[in-house]
Amino acid sequence: MANEITFDDVVKHIGPYRSQMINQRIETPRGVMILDLTSYQSVSDNSDIINVALHGHDEATPSGHPMPPGAKLPGDGLEVWDAWLAGGKKPGTGIDGNAPDGLIS
Repeated sequence: MANEITFDDVVKHIGPYRSQMINQRIETPRGVMILDLTSYQSVSDNSDIINVALHGHDEATPSGHPMPPGAKLPGDGLEVWDAWLAGGKKPGTGIDGNAPDGLIS
């Protein structure tokens, strides 16, 4: 696994599931959020919730709402996700730092 994992790498794995999650409302301590899996701000702010869901297909860490539905991330998606978290959630080059944070209430 490369040392410099950025959101550019992560979004290749989780971005395809955006349409399945964009209409989901996620309750957080900050309020109810829309989870946009292609937005750095949204994913970074909600990484704890997403992490539980992504690891939810593992028998050791089951989740009531695992992501993606039906099976774990294909290929090395989970490894890339874990490396991104461990590396400090670097934004990457294709990220709009002024993107809305997804807070709806």
